[in-house]
Amino acid sequence: MDSEIRVFDHPQMTKVVASETRMRILREIREQPKSLSQLGRILGISPAAVLYHIRLLEGAKLAKVVRSEVVNNNLVEKFYEATAAPYIVGLNVEQIPRGPVPPRRQQTEEKIILDLSGLSHLLGLIGLWCPPEREAEFEAQLKRLIEVASREAERAYWEILRQMDVRLSPTDRQKIVSSARPAIPIALIRVVENPEGRDTLRAITRLVGRRT
Repeated sequence: MDSEIRVFDHPQMTKVVASETRMRILREIREQPKSLSQLGRILGISPAAVLYHIRLLEGAKLAKVVRSEVVNNNLVEKFYEATAAPYIVGLNVEQIPRGPVPPRRQQTEEKIILDLSGLSHLLGLIGLWCPPEREAEFEAQLKRLIEVASREAERAYWEILRQMDVRLSPTDRQKIVSSARPAIPIALIRVVENPEGRDTLRAITRLVGRRT
């Protein structure tokens, strides 16, 4: 499996990872390869519906066929595996209008889309553990925090470019600013995966406690 964090910044590609069903499929085929019928039983949908989602994931290079097996009545079933790392970053963006005037802050519904299925693994690396009954709430709050940090990073990029008076086209300027958003979750993930970062985080967790 690929260890590279995948980033999608095109609206069409972002839609691929924005689907809860497709994210569930990716989580299932990361654990071990599965067939359409197996995925259908797990997700409670028809194999035809699974195939539709698998085709989109294959088109985004997030899933691939790893083997075929002969099952009942000589039927050949394909087994699919995820090609991406546990962390997929998607960013909802609108097309940047062309023109000589730099775009003002746009009223868009930009949102970071994260796959945090490897969250327990990351927590374990720094000696932390989240009770299973709180994982969904923890994931939701962590996503919210990352989205806030990503918006602030974008604002900081705008300010830095303004102060530096960098001569860029409106499109290139927007691309640079937009890159701040996925940079936040990618940096956080890689800090935890880095041995020095893990050691530092472990030291911090040992030093702090909750005031009663």
